[in-house]
Amino acid sequence: MYITTIINNNKIPFQYYVEKRLEAGISLQGWEVKALRFKKISINNSYVYIKESEAYIFGASFQPLYFISCSGINYEPLRNRKLLLNKKEIVLLYGSVYKHKGYSIVVESLYWKGSWCKASIVLVKGKKDYDKRNDLKKNSCLSNAY
Repeated sequence: MYITTIINNNKIPFQYYVEKRLEAGISLQGWEVKALRFKKISINNSYVYIKESEAYIFGASFQPLYFISCSGINYEPLRNRKLLLNKKEIVLLYGSVYKHKGYSIVVESLYWKGSWCKASIVLVKGKKDYDKRNDLKKNSCLSNAY
């Protein structure tokens, strides 16, 4: 199976401590798959929430292509998209986020695995400002060393 990355959220290592990574399928409509193929998406402000024992992506923006927006198809660029996860994974995420303070679930990347679109979601804990400053200092010291 080949894996091709569509889009990455590069802010995650800077803003969060990554605790656990999971792979999830996404339930998409036809025009959304076409938008993925042309990389007309944004996941920078997206996160995952759990409602009635199902996981959804909130805040991912899919821009419709021009020929789709001219046709009679109804589209919602910001609709909530269902994630396809096992019951055990949903229970793990729910227990981590809603019972412990400071944890969130965010979308790290979208990629093609074969012909299927998958999302890499991560359980994260937010960094404090001083942690972010320390990371910047470490990175700048490493870059100045060369």
